[in-house]
Parts: sequence; C-alpha cells; structure tokens
Amino acid sequence: MYDLQKIDFCRFHPYYTHNNYNMGCYSSKNLLSSCYDITSINKNKTTLEYKVALKLPHGLQYLDFDGNTFIYKTDVTDWVTSAFKNKKFTNYINYNDEHDDKMCSVGGHCKGCFAWNDKEICWLIHSVPRFMVRFDNEGFVDEKKTHIYHSEEIYGQSFVFLSGIPIEQLSELLQQLAIMKPFVDKDSSTSSLPILSLEVAGSFQINSIAISIAHEPTVYHIAKSPKNHIDIFSDMIQTTFGGKWHCETWIRGHHCPDHFDINSDVIDNKNIIFGEISYSSSHDHSKYACNDADLVYIGDLNRMTSQYGRGGGGVIIKNPKLNKMMRAIMAL
Repeated sequence: MYDLQKIDFCRFHPYYTHNNYNMGCYSSKNLLSSCYDITSINKNKTTLEYKVALKLPHGLQYLDFDGNTFIYKTDVTDWVTSAFKNKKFTNYINYNDEHDDKMCSVGGHCKGCFAWNDKEICWLIHSVPRFMVRFDNEGFVDEKKTHIYHSEEIYGQSFVFLSGIPIEQLSELLQQLAIMKPFVDKDSSTSSLPILSLEVAGSFQINSIAISIAHEPTVYHIAKSPKNHIDIFSDMIQTTFGGKWHCETWIRGHHCPDHFDINSDVIDNKNIIFGEISYSSSHDHSKYACNDADLVYIGDLNRMTSQYGRGGGGVIIKNPKLNKMMRAIMAL
C-alpha cells in the first residue's frame, strides 16, 4: 500500500517513448500525446455519466445542464454533494493549488476530487480555490464540511463531474494526475492505493486518453505537465481535436497572443449572457471552452502566459446540446 504523501508527484524524468498505446494522437521530440479506446476493459459494466454546472458571480447560484439546456438553480454546493451522495468510496484524492493554510504558485494549477471504490471512479474537476470535497469515516460525502468559502463566491466558477469510470482505468488516470503535478490535500485517503508508475507518468509532457466506454469515445481527459510551457488551448486542444475554439477563462494578467483575434482558431470570450443575467469574463474564474464541431472543454487552466508553466488539464466532451448551450451563453 502507498501513502500518497510519500509519492513524489513533482518528479519528472527525461522524455520517454511509451509504446503500449496504439492510438497515437501526436508525438515529437519534445511533446508526447496519445489516446486509446478502453471499450473492452469495463468488467463491472458501469455507465459513464457526466454533469456540468457553471456558478454565477456573487453568490452560489448556478446554471445546471440537464441534458438539454441550462437551468438556473440556487446553490452549487448542493449540486456537488448530490453528485457524490450515496456513493461509498474507499479512496479519494483532493487537490487544489490553494489550500486553507497555504498555496502553491508552481506545479499544478489543477483543482478537483478524484475518488474510487472497487467498481468505479468518480472525478470532480472544478475551478474554485481552496474548495475540497470532504468525506466521513465511512467514505461517504460529508455535506456539512463540504462548502465553498464566502470569499470565493464573488466570481463565476465551472464544475464537471464524471461517474461510472471503469475501475480498470485507475492506473492510467492516476498517471494523468501525476502529469499535472497536483498540490494534494493532506486529508486525502490513500489506503490501498495501487502502484503508480512515476517513471512513465513523469515522462509524459502532455497526454490525452479516452475515458468513454462507447465504441466511439465521447469523453477524453487531457493533462499537461508544468514542464511543458504551452497554452493548452491553442497548442494541445485545438491542434489535437480541431475546430475553432472560444474560451471562457480568467483573463486578468498577460494574455496569450491574438486572444481576441476573430481570425484565430482560439479566441477568448468577453461576456456571458443567460436571459437577463450578464457578466464580463473578468468576473469569471471558470475554465471552459467550446468549438464549432460539437466539442466542449471543462478544466482548470486559463489562457494566460503565466499558465504556460503550470500543470493542469480537463475533459473534452462530445455533446452537441451542451456545445450549443455554451455557444448560446457566449452569444456565438
């Protein structure tokens, strides 16, 4: 058994060619990315599901994607706890570049909760500083201790929750975490943690893997190492998945080149509009994007030059209805 606190997520090794993936997406001397279909490994016959929520500025109210459209609701904390509710986990990893007592300005900028039992993996990826999903001694979500700090309510935030990921993919997804170099919360449960090949994980600079269980993958997780100084949107997402992307991220700080150029394949969004609700992207700490080909990204990195040296990632989801709704609130 491993104690996660003793695992060096910060260790990276020389570039490495990994030949076990048979669906390569991109490879060069300095970058390595690969994809694979896991159709045949789902022994427990779990069903992959995902939920998406966008918290609005100034409070906990949020937009909940119900499979067809966005619905206005009042407390995104309830959305988080209900996603984990009635699921018993044997292990979980909370990670966030900002903790209650300290923050990490290098390494991973990633935020989330990765939890599993003997049948499935659940993964919450979000953008909220200091936010952690808390669990009780039985492995169930602790609704009273899971909360967003009042100071973090001021800006918009994004959330995506995946459930039903086959447990057989645990090793690969732990490697995705290792690539991002997360700042792990000390209260994470680590008993029965399987062996994680840091030699392999530390060697990837960027990586994309399929986590859908259909013959045509509809969900991918992408991960970027802090040692790979790129804009994840223009240098990985767009080049790997194609299309013209519009990005809603924290835009304070030094912008990426051509960030508002309408002729670019990657453009920063300026405003969000939902009915009578409207706000500037400068008041939105979310990290999501959509393209013109039914794809959506939700993750934990911004389009700023300071993010080139940070680790992180997110999920790419193929969903025409979700894509349509994101394009609608961006007024595209």
